[in-house]
Amino acid sequence: MRIDDNTLDQARKAAIKKQEAYYDKHAAEIEAYQAAQEHFTAVMNGRTGLPIADWRKEQKELAAKRYNLCDEFYLLKKEIPNMESIRRSIEGLINDEPNRTQPTRTIDVAL
Repeated sequence: MRIDDNTLDQARKAAIKKQEAYYDKHAAEIEAYQAAQEHFTAVMNGRTGLPIADWRKEQKELAAKRYNLCDEFYLLKKEIPNMESIRRSIEGLINDEPNRTQPTRTIDVAL
């Protein structure tokens, strides 16, 4: 069985039309994939494997930093009532200051 050139051309044209229709239908997904692939290639700098060990190390460092910040937060949170008490005391002293009068001494001198 021999296939003539006309049939091959028609098959090629039909295949191209199917490809174009598929691309038109899925253009957003294809472009997103291509953008992600370009970004990934740029980030990897020619490496073929993922730097999982580096990621784990970075994760541990960030977790330790987070725990330290949480500890600091809770220590500061415990100090808030003391600071509020000090603030109220100072405000009370400031508010009482104008109402205070300087104590005066009276000296009785008999001549």
